[in-house]
Amino acid sequence: MKNRIQRARALVAASAIAAIAATLAGCAGTGSPKSPQVQAPQPPAMPPESAALKHIIFLVGDGMGFNTLTAARNYAVGESGDLAIDTLPESAYVKTYSHDMQVTDTAAAMSAYMTGLKANNGQLAVTGCAPAGGAAAPRAPATLLELARKRGWAAGVVNAASVTDPLTAAGYAHTCQASRNEEIAAALVPGGAGYNEQLAGGLDVVLGGGAQYFQKRADGRDLLAELRAQGYTQAADAAALAALAAAPGAGSATSVASAAPATSAAPATSAASPAAAAAANNRRVVGLFNGALHAPSATATAGAGVSANGKEPSLPGMTSAAIDLLARSGKGFFLVVGNGQIGHAQRASTARRALDETVALDAALKTAIAKMQAIDPGLKRTLIVMTASSDSTLILNGYSIRTGKTTATEPGVLGLVRKYTDGQYYKDLDDVPYTIIGYGNGVNRVQGSRAGGSLLSDAIVSEAAYRQEATVRMAPGAATNGGTDVYLGAIGARAADFRGTLENTQVHTLIKNAAGW
Repeated sequence: MKNRIQRARALVAASAIAAIAATLAGCAGTGSPKSPQVQAPQPPAMPPESAALKHIIFLVGDGMGFNTLTAARNYAVGESGDLAIDTLPESAYVKTYSHDMQVTDTAAAMSAYMTGLKANNGQLAVTGCAPAGGAAAPRAPATLLELARKRGWAAGVVNAASVTDPLTAAGYAHTCQASRNEEIAAALVPGGAGYNEQLAGGLDVVLGGGAQYFQKRADGRDLLAELRAQGYTQAADAAALAALAAAPGAGSATSVASAAPATSAAPATSAASPAAAAAANNRRVVGLFNGALHAPSATATAGAGVSANGKEPSLPGMTSAAIDLLARSGKGFFLVVGNGQIGHAQRASTARRALDETVALDAALKTAIAKMQAIDPGLKRTLIVMTASSDSTLILNGYSIRTGKTTATEPGVLGLVRKYTDGQYYKDLDDVPYTIIGYGNGVNRVQGSRAGGSLLSDAIVSEAAYRQEATVRMAPGAATNGGTDVYLGAIGARAADFRGTLENTQVHTLIKNAAGW
């Protein structure tokens, strides 16, 4: 009898162990580098006061990794100060790898945010692109901007770089080659060849640079003229944009200018004239503020509405105007604010410009919060999220004394590393001083020993055009992004959903869930 009881107990124990093993086996993953898309966890239910979410603002900096944010804080307000992004109540880490690369490019990163699916580097809001010479048709998943328009929300984009830059283009264009700027620009023109029909009538606000992709094109089209013909009001400068943002109502399609000429051959009226006030009634506005690749953000006046040249709007100024224009719909709005200039400066190894542009985007965040607090006190129906598309290879070398913020007389974090004991320069193995900021790869790398070369000084290395030294020398234009996770901060309704470590595709899902889409 005793033996039978022992055998029975052993059988029960073995069965329990087998059941547990089977359960654990069912939970195991494959670990494949191209595993299925990661889905976001189901967020908690909205509290009653947030059930009618009506405003979403998504701010993104290209190449604005943790090191860049830290350097920008030191640069602008000193080590113990706070940028606006530092004050956001909710935060998360975001993984940035793309579908095919460990280090993402901007196109694939923004595609993940906008569509919720990983894309290959070099591809914009598409999946399934055929290899060169292949005939397979890519799939174009819906973007957050498209979803907003289909649900009757107003939608817009603002970029301190070209509006065809991936930071904003991933929301309104689908292409297997993200470098096709003219093709991307055509996706914005309702009724025109190449228009993206999924925009359901078109975006309401388009502000930034990249005018050359709309005019003087290879196909001879003038997309700005076509946009005006479709009912868009074109703002030519900062004063005209401010007039459009300040005047309520709906009016005729025209080109509005102040003292500066319009960016295209179109009738121009004074920003203060009755015609301008009538034009301001038109909810759809386009403003491309120079003919170069980028629109300046002019961080010398980062909190102001106009750039240093007094004619073109700053990034915070464009953000403020976009919010005013979009808020008139009364049906909710989705706005993407990007600064592609950060990434351009990072890949050129010009740290000061990268920090200036980071501060400009942070000023745009501060502007957005203040504007939305006035429109929606307590942000009960507003969600504001700020993050980066990717990291850069910017590094902070130690051990330097605390420098405080950069001023006209003090280089701050842009300067050379000094000892905390006596304030003298630290020296490398060649007995030469070196900068606090450097890059993992870039165009400026000393070949061989640094001894005997031109001696660096704080004045030299803090200039806007100075290219910080890199560990790996690259050809101009060939420097890369970094692959480290990036920071995300959030404030407002459903901000608490953004916690922990997230896939960049999950950011898309959390925003979509918050909007009730």
